[in-house]
Formats: sequence, structure tokens, C-alpha cells
Amino acid sequence: MDIKKIKGVTLDETYAKLGVTNQHISYWRNYPASTLVKCRIKHNTIYRAKKLFGLTDIEAENLANKAGLSLCCFDENNVAPSINSAFAKHFTTLLSCCPMKVYELCGAAQISDRMFRYIRQGTHLRKGTVLALLISMDQDLHNIQTALKKAGYVLTHSLPEDLVVLWLLENKLLSGTAHNRIILLNETLDYLGLPLLTGKSS
Repeated sequence: MDIKKIKGVTLDETYAKLGVTNQHISYWRNYPASTLVKCRIKHNTIYRAKKLFGLTDIEAENLANKAGLSLCCFDENNVAPSINSAFAKHFTTLLSCCPMKVYELCGAAQISDRMFRYIRQGTHLRKGTVLALLISMDQDLHNIQTALKKAGYVLTHSLPEDLVVLWLLENKLLSGTAHNRIILLNETLDYLGLPLLTGKSS
């Protein structure tokens, strides 16, 4: 991805080809964990970058991964579904093996029943919320990464908040009850000045 090879093209013109502005780039630089609507723009930008710079599918996915994203949930027309049935089916399978009741899971993950219903249907898939549910369900790192990819995300070593989550999961430091796991994780993120998954750490 060598912009210098595109002679006579300014940075603003490159941004225009990618469908973003300097304000988008500044916002993403300052708030790398932003998701949902702004995240859709990030996905679309990566697809445009793939076309503009001639990236392979693997290179485009690696680029997305560095931003904590995955392109797996997009169809052949590069369109993300409004209702992600692939994630919903996978999440329902994981949920069927979880011994916790829904109200217990929502309490542990610090989300509302309404948000849980959205997520179970494959909508409103915010990375932190989905991650909080998966950790509350005591899923291992492999299952967490698989579920996140189906939602359009991934845990990456490129983002500080993801690096903290990965380190805690890889070293099996998130133990105890589901509620305590989320509290410990949020307290660690808060101590480091990083965005919390959901709710408050107290």
C-alpha cells in the first residue's frame, strides 16, 4: 500500500477515493474503539482501500484486523447485513451450552434485556457488548474470536484495549463468577485509561 506510487494525487484526493474525510481519520485516531455506525464506515473504507491499492483478500483482512475489525460478515457485494444471521445462529449455539439464565447473563455483562434481545437477533452488534457477553459466558479465546469475526470484529494486538483483553484471556486471569470477570476486566481497563466494555466497573 504505497501511496507514493500514485503520483500527482494529494492526500485529500486519496481520502475522497476512500470515501472518508480528514475528520474521519482524526476521529478514528482519537477514538479507535468506536463501533456501530462509524465502524461501518471503517469497513467500507477498508474495502475501498482494497480496490484502490490492489490488496488481496488476505491483505484486506489483515488491514481490517489491525483496526480490530473483520470483513467476514460482509457479502460478495461488500455489504454488511442489517440482521447478521450468521452471528445470531452461532451465538444461539453458544448460548444453548451456557448454564446461566438470561437475566444472570445480562446482569454479569452489564447490559439490558432489550440489548440482549437485539444481539441475539444479530443486530446492534457493538464490539464491547458482544465481548462482555462472551466473557460472561466463560468462552475460551478461540470461541470469542470466532464469534467476534462473525459480528465483524476481532481482538487485535494493535489496539491497547484489545491487547489488555487478550493478555488477561491468554493468561487465564479472568476467573471467578461471570460478574466478577467483567468487573475485573473493566477495572483493569479503567486503571489504564482505556474504554470499558460495558457499564461501570463498580
